[in-house]
Amino acid sequence: MENKKKHNVVGTIVNILLWIVIVIAAVFTIFTLATKGDGTSNIGGYMPMTVLSDSMKPEFAEGDLILVKAAEEGYEYKVDDVVSFYTVIDGNSVINTHRIVEIVDSNGLKQYITKGDANDTVDNRMITDGDILGVYTGKVPVLGPLFKMLKSKIGFLCIIILPLLAFFIYQAYNLILVMGEMKKEAVAEANEKSRDQIEAELRAKIEAETRAKIEAEQAKADSKDN
Repeated sequence: MENKKKHNVVGTIVNILLWIVIVIAAVFTIFTLATKGDGTSNIGGYMPMTVLSDSMKPEFAEGDLILVKAAEEGYEYKVDDVVSFYTVIDGNSVINTHRIVEIVDSNGLKQYITKGDANDTVDNRMITDGDILGVYTGKVPVLGPLFKMLKSKIGFLCIIILPLLAFFIYQAYNLILVMGEMKKEAVAEANEKSRDQIEAELRAKIEAETRAKIEAEQAKADSKDN
């Protein structure tokens, strides 16, 4: 009984862990399928991005997963908006997320000066509406490192493949145990039937012998009377 309780507890824990793995795998798959060539994903108008530096501390930090609402046509960006935008750093085209600290109107063209909250100076390149991907709306501190790890082969293997493999092995083990229990129950039931049959036959034999003895004595008594 105690072993059965322990087995049920272990099974419940394994099932909970499995559902966690399945949810993570499903979310990661959705992000992966929605990912474009520039590495961004757009899910329902929101783009999840993993922060790669601490330039915006304390708003968010390296490793955080942030959600950026995709830029809408006609949206008027304003000072203090935190935006994600295409820029060039060290000769490479990258996506950065900083705060708009000043808006410059150059012959009717709006240009935005941006700055990381943790940086001492503004960014060395102004951006325009066409550079901006969207506005920062929130963060999920835990999922950033997790999704970054999932993008690597080793991370995907350790977090998704191995737990699922372990689950299937555990389920196969459970199936073997269940089949073993069913076999034991079938044997016990067969033994019980055999025992009942033997007892029934024995009772029938005793009853037959008793009847025969009574009939013999009755016949003997009848012959004496005659």
